[in-house]
Amino acid sequence: MERQNILALRRKMKEAAFNDPLTGGISNAAFLLRVQEKLEKEPQRPYVMAFLNIRGFKNINELYGVETGNTLLKQIYNILKRSIRKEEIVTRSECDHYFMLLEGDREERVRERLEQMLEEVSGAPELRAVGMDLETALGACMITDHRLNIRILQDRAVRASEYCESQSGCVFYNEALEARNLREQRLGDSFAHGLEHDEFEVYLQPKVYLQKEGFCEAEALARWHHPQYGMVYPAEFVPLLEGNGKVCSLDLYMFERMCRILSRWNQTGLSELRISVNLSRAHLIRRGRNCLNDMKELKEKYHIQDGQIELEMTESLFFDPAQIGEMKAFTEKIRSCGFGCSLDDFGFGYSSLALLKDLNVDTIKLDRQFFSSSSEKSWKIVNALILLAHELKIRVVAEGVESGEQIQRLKEAGCDLVQGYFYSRPMPAGDFENWVRQRRPDKE
Repeated sequence: MERQNILALRRKMKEAAFNDPLTGGISNAAFLLRVQEKLEKEPQRPYVMAFLNIRGFKNINELYGVETGNTLLKQIYNILKRSIRKEEIVTRSECDHYFMLLEGDREERVRERLEQMLEEVSGAPELRAVGMDLETALGACMITDHRLNIRILQDRAVRASEYCESQSGCVFYNEALEARNLREQRLGDSFAHGLEHDEFEVYLQPKVYLQKEGFCEAEALARWHHPQYGMVYPAEFVPLLEGNGKVCSLDLYMFERMCRILSRWNQTGLSELRISVNLSRAHLIRRGRNCLNDMKELKEKYHIQDGQIELEMTESLFFDPAQIGEMKAFTEKIRSCGFGCSLDDFGFGYSSLALLKDLNVDTIKLDRQFFSSSSEKSWKIVNALILLAHELKIRVVAEGVESGEQIQRLKEAGCDLVQGYFYSRPMPAGDFENWVRQRRPDKE
């Protein structure tokens, strides 16, 4: 009897290890074994490792409940299961992660199959029933060496998916992607050394007053003088540092550098200059309002005037209507600490006008997309936004301005400041200081 109990327990343990109780399919452990067997048995047969990630699935559980979420996960598995061929394998490896071993020797054909699967997943009945838009990331890796560890193949497919920007596309792992990944890894690993050895430098891009000739402000931007890679720009390292949580340290480091520069200017006759500093989304989310306390202390340490620093927040910070109350309180806190408050990338993708109603901001920066074409409709919107902002006592900055025609039309519309390559690219603080002194109306 005891032996029977032991055998029954072993069967249950095996089932638990090799079966997914939610979908009824195989577990990732079983998937690894079956893939290994196939690759060893058929070393010349072309295979592909594919990975599907359901982005933001936690939000689905929170909004619609765990039961709805589980139903959706099972539906996705069933769609993938019936989409694969007899000799192919699929598993739900984690909550919202799926791996597939597919046959194929050409990326184009495999991509077509995977994107067809994705279309069917996006049209799942459970999604249609509640009106959900599913965000996904799809990555794949051609298996050219059957001797590679299966977990390495899975990892490559996962890494490829991390570069997936389109909701309907698939990214394949390749040598260029590996080189990019290695570069990002080395940048992340060398960040602390970079801060310690002052490899980061403040660059300033002028924001020129259209109605007050010779006067300007500036936006502070970070540049990384990396000992191995040379000049590295924020578009590369900021998302990387946001992902690993290190951007908070960079924000405060650059803020203090900017305070030192302002302190020197205040002592040398440039006290009228106003500088805007970007606040990353990760900084706000992870550190909350503590970031403002840190910045206020630095502002007071260097005797910076109230209003001389303006904190820029991108409009995308406010994508969740449920956060508006919290962000309204945050903007009020910004102003109470003696900072100006600016809303960047204004006008595209979110409820812009509602934000003006709810948030007490000093400045809005019109999204550069308004100026990327000569569409009269775009210019009518620009004129209306400038008029509305001024009615609300809000300044308007136009960014990404590159032509004299744009300057003229913005001047006629009453825009306050413009920023873009028409006047200047971002430059080191010393060069900016010389640039300002040469343009001052009181220059001797």
